[in-house]
Amino acid sequence: MIIRWQKDQDYYIVRMYQDLVGDWIVAQSWGSSPEQKNACSQTVMSSCQDARVLVREIRKHLKSEGFRLVVREETQLGFEFDPCQLQELEQSAGTQSPLLFRSPNLNQ
Repeated sequence: MIIRWQKDQDYYIVRMYQDLVGDWIVAQSWGSSPEQKNACSQTVMSSCQDARVLVREIRKHLKSEGFRLVVREETQLGFEFDPCQLQELEQSAGTQSPLLFRSPNLNQ
């Protein structure tokens, strides 16, 4: 999810997404176009619900500061896959994907 706000030349962008280890990330970037000053932060949340609560709090604060929502259509690519299905394909082909992290077997 990407949400954009603007007030005059100031902007604020919030991105909410799930990372590869399952944590929910709320990334915030803000700045001013003419001054070309900007900053960003990322907050790791343990659940989607917690991330949504943080996004709501940010939205309320920005509205109180006079920011307005900027609607832009953009395409977000989905890279969803079923790891179980990938493992089944590897087993049938006799290969191992370099994309999957496998911890060493400590019992051997």
